[in-house]
Amino acid sequence: MLDVHLPRDEQEFYFWATLLIILYTVLTLAIRLARGRRDFEIPALVFDAATFSGSVLLLIGVTIDPQTLKLMGDTTWFLIIAGLVGVFYTAAAPFR
Repeated sequence: MLDVHLPRDEQEFYFWATLLIILYTVLTLAIRLARGRRDFEIPALVFDAATFSGSVLLLIGVTIDPQTLKLMGDTTWFLIIAGLVGVFYTAAAPFR
């Protein structure tokens, strides 16, 4: 059976972050290809994958394991960027 445990040190933290980025990228590409969409922007995909990874690890750190949050370090810049993206996205939504 697969033994899954939360990151305990910096190496495991970066391993988790990388796996989450790869998982998001593969799933997104598979969904887009299955829907017949071959038009995507690589920078947007990379940004979304990194945001997904950071968000999952942040939620794990806040709700499940404080050690993960400590491994993340200062999350101020992540929260500022996530907040700005959220504001811009929701502000632009009515015009789409």
